[in-house]
Amino acid sequence: MDGAQFLEDLSVPDGSEVTPGAQIDKRWSVENIGTCDWGPGYRLVRVSADGLVGPDEIALYPARAGTRAMWQVVFTAPDSLGEFISEWQAQAPDGTRFGDEVFVYVIVEPAMTPTPSPLPGG
Repeated sequence: MDGAQFLEDLSVPDGSEVTPGAQIDKRWSVENIGTCDWGPGYRLVRVSADGLVGPDEIALYPARAGTRAMWQVVFTAPDSLGEFISEWQAQAPDGTRFGDEVFVYVIVEPAMTPTPSPLPGG
């Protein structure tokens, strides 16, 4: 039996503000709560169309049943402004998705331009 449980976000907390085109390195801590080891053929797959630029699937790091693992996906923020959510789930070699979905939620905002300080004596 396959199983995956989300434990915590390791990077990019939900609602993080990023600039257009920024690199987003999202990492999740998960536990293999199934009875099968994750080996060759196990994937982490995107389950939603979301506007973030990146892979649609990646290989899962090998993890023995009952152990913790880290899942990592690197995205590029879109050039458009707004809120973006990308949802992912583990997939067994037979194509069956299993376990908790994990996601990244970011807000793409324009880069802040510093406000000029008034000149002394001016």
